[in-house]
Amino acid sequence: MPASAEDIGLSFAILSLVFAGAALIRRWSRPLRALFIPTAVIGGFLMLGLGPEGLGRVTGGHGLFSDTTFAVWRVLPGLLINVMCAALLLGERLPPLETIWRRSGSHVIMAGIMSAGQFAVGGILALLVLGPLFGFSDKAAALIEMSFAGGHGTLAGLTPILVEYGVGDLLDVGDCWRSRSGR
Repeated sequence: MPASAEDIGLSFAILSLVFAGAALIRRWSRPLRALFIPTAVIGGFLMLGLGPEGLGRVTGGHGLFSDTTFAVWRVLPGLLINVMCAALLLGERLPPLETIWRRSGSHVIMAGIMSAGQFAVGGILALLVLGPLFGFSDKAAALIEMSFAGGHGTLAGLTPILVEYGVGDLLDVGDCWRSRSGR
């Protein structure tokens, strides 16, 4: 059953309250500020403690969050990655194209080379190792680039495409690679 507008609003309100609490905890905790622990990480630990893996284990339920709340939150990474990227330069005055290229051209070239290299390594691994030895789809070749360059938000956003091509299980492998890389 799809979530109602009230369910979606309540899910966002809960999310906002948790992260407001995380911001206050960070503000009042000198050690967390000294270690540069982001509010999002503190909020993640709060949600873990208040959810099924924390409070839920004690009470035998879902903690403070309902199944509908989790259903709404499950969709958010794929949507919010677009909002985050779209909002990066809001309110900024862009310099002339020549200045942009002078400042960032070498970074653009390096990022292109690294992405192409990750695709090449992934392609070779998929062709010679993952496919023949483990039965992976040839589409696994893109996982290294999606995981390392994109991160978990990109993987979440690409889930519908992976599912459409019948390789939705590759998301778990890509997320595992990303988490082992320390990102």
